[in-house]
Amino acid sequence: MGDSAPTTDVFTAAAPTFTASELVDLAHRLYGMQAKVHPLDSERDQNSLLTAESGRYVLKVANAAEDPANLDLQTAALHHLALVAPDLLVPRVVPTGDGLAVAAFGSNLVRCVTYLEGRPYAKVTHTPQLHAALGTMLGRLSAALNSFGHPAAHQPDFLWSLDRAQNVRPWTAALTNPGDRRLVPLYQAIGQPAQAWEPAARVVASAPGDGAARDALIGLAEVLGRPRELVAILGDALAALRQAQAPAVEVHAMAVE
Repeated sequence: MGDSAPTTDVFTAAAPTFTASELVDLAHRLYGMQAKVHPLDSERDQNSLLTAESGRYVLKVANAAEDPANLDLQTAALHHLALVAPDLLVPRVVPTGDGLAVAAFGSNLVRCVTYLEGRPYAKVTHTPQLHAALGTMLGRLSAALNSFGHPAAHQPDFLWSLDRAQNVRPWTAALTNPGDRRLVPLYQAIGQPAQAWEPAARVVASAPGDGAARDALIGLAEVLGRPRELVAILGDALAALRQAQAPAVEVHAMAVE
């Protein structure tokens, strides 16, 4: 079998490498599907698109070193969204034939969710209508998750938490792409006093800005009693992130922070 050996470090453990035939068998045994399998990108897991008579799904084989609590957090969040926002376009959990949301397969844990049709945000033309739709979706998602809680959601050392953004400062030296290096001063300003944004502003000032977003942020600043200049800088910074094709969720997280 192609499962990877367990290790304590999910970032260095090898991703699962099950063959297509093994995944076809897995889909049939756990979910009763006769499906075709197509590989999908993943950071440290093995994701596959399943095409069956009943529809299309994403089969997710977790890294053998993944903390089961993190998977339970993700599953619980999807279950919560299905209850409080059933019309929200997010994946839905597909249980196994035994009714399990997460099942064991060798040393790996397996999940299946519905597949969402669409194209990546970075590969489509960005229009005001798309920005509005994205903002509406993120706003509704945030509102729906306001009533959600889970023990695994409280991780002080979680690398993607903006509250702990400075914890990864030493790793910025590993960035070699000029576009990525350009954003380092912006990153270093996260969570810092207002004056820390000044050097970041000088760096991103020459980047083409999103005037509508910038004006909206300035208007928000007036409502909140924040300095117009600081929020204008943030608007330019967000535009720089978009130009660098940062994931939409990261841009939204930066805006919220």
